[in-house]
Amino acid sequence: MLLSAIAIAYQARKIFARFFTLFTILIILIFIQTYLINNIIEDEFYILIVSILLVRAIIGRYVMAMRVALYTVIASLMFFNSNLFLIEQYNIINIVLDSIIIFLTILLFEIYEYSYYRINKTKDIAIPAILSLAFQSPYMFVLPILQGFIFAIFNLPIQIYGPLASFVYLLNYFILIYIFKINYIFLFVFINIFLFLVAYFVFSKRIAYRSLSPPVGWLNSWLGGKYYVEDVVGVGGFSYVLKVSAGRQKFAAKVLRYVDDRGAPLASSWDVIKIFGQEMNRYLEVLSDYVVKAYEVSIPSTEYRSLSDYMRNPPYMILEYMEGGSLREYLIEKRALSLDEFFRIFIQILKGLNDIHKNNLVHLDIKPENIMFKDREKAVVKIGDLGIAKLAVGKAVAASYLSPAYAAPETLYSQTASKASDIYSLGCVMYESLTGINPQSFVVNGYEIPPPDRYRPEIPSWLSGLIMSMLSPRPEARPTAEQILRIFENYISGAGVPQ
Repeated sequence: MLLSAIAIAYQARKIFARFFTLFTILIILIFIQTYLINNIIEDEFYILIVSILLVRAIIGRYVMAMRVALYTVIASLMFFNSNLFLIEQYNIINIVLDSIIIFLTILLFEIYEYSYYRINKTKDIAIPAILSLAFQSPYMFVLPILQGFIFAIFNLPIQIYGPLASFVYLLNYFILIYIFKINYIFLFVFINIFLFLVAYFVFSKRIAYRSLSPPVGWLNSWLGGKYYVEDVVGVGGFSYVLKVSAGRQKFAAKVLRYVDDRGAPLASSWDVIKIFGQEMNRYLEVLSDYVVKAYEVSIPSTEYRSLSDYMRNPPYMILEYMEGGSLREYLIEKRALSLDEFFRIFIQILKGLNDIHKNNLVHLDIKPENIMFKDREKAVVKIGDLGIAKLAVGKAVAASYLSPAYAAPETLYSQTASKASDIYSLGCVMYESLTGINPQSFVVNGYEIPPPDRYRPEIPSWLSGLIMSMLSPRPEARPTAEQILRIFENYISGAGVPQ
């Protein structure tokens, strides 16, 4: 029990990050108490208490059920200890230690709030879990159940760690039997392995969410029963972006929020869910090497009755995972792009936008945050987040969800948009990428936008003029994505410099 408790404490150091000092004190006191009273049943009580605390920290649900379980274990421990006291196996030191242990246990349980924490699955979960199994006492049946549960929650591959856990069990019992000459029934080895495996398979891929706090409530759980949620990538006004995995493949999951920042219904409205499904399914039709690939759209069959229903099965879309981050992050780092980088990046963006427009779609949210790099070297660039893209009907389409810092004048004032609106937004991004200044800052203050070559004389005059034409307040005066792309291709190929 002694060494096993230390391994469990190490495993819990990140899970109990905010209250780790209290948890460490609790484990030390249990360590001392176990040393004073060497009793198998006492060990089981302590491991049960630690197990309930760990489950409480990992799962932010079923609090009342876990509270009942905890107080039942504490009452049983107190009853057992009173019997030990009556037969004079307990002294005042044990009573004081148990009182402090019980107090800290209740305090940790009641003050703990579900929080975000990063876990290295091998270092923080697998290694200390196997160590705790290796040092457990023969009759500690609670521990393999706890570790099987933790292995399942944090998606540790059972084909690797299952045999390893079985091996450390056998090694532990071999040492106890043949070196320390401890006698016990060898059947317990197989009972412990069986309990470990049963706990693993009972909980594996069955935890849809761990708390009612989106998006962190999905961490280390299973989206749609298929995608393991590894991290929260970002939070937008209308969606959460999660990093998920299926086997060895990594994806991004875009999840429609239950409500927006102002409390207005999103996924909590059936009408919004239907629109989300329609728009996302149109996204699947866009086949381009320069647009973030979409693989799957999942929409509930009925409207949600509660937040827990939403957490269990939210509306989501599975997208290509863009490991290199966004243009926004890159601009924060670089402030402004060199001309070579500018042409390399934006010719790919233009190809993507041209493909979107060929599908008779307008993006409506072109901004640095939605321009993504596929790789860390930032060689491959793609347009992402067609979440509010609308099917163009005729020449214009209603635009209800916009980023004002990059939105065209007609979308801001008349609430209509066309493909030319995307050209204006792209012009804003180009201007900002070259100068570090968002041209909308001039527009909203009533000033005329100065040409970008005024800030950087090395910008070719033809490029400065092209960007200014993209920023024209009149949609019909802006060039198309195809026209701009042709100009860029001619310049890069050396076929001719526009005049």
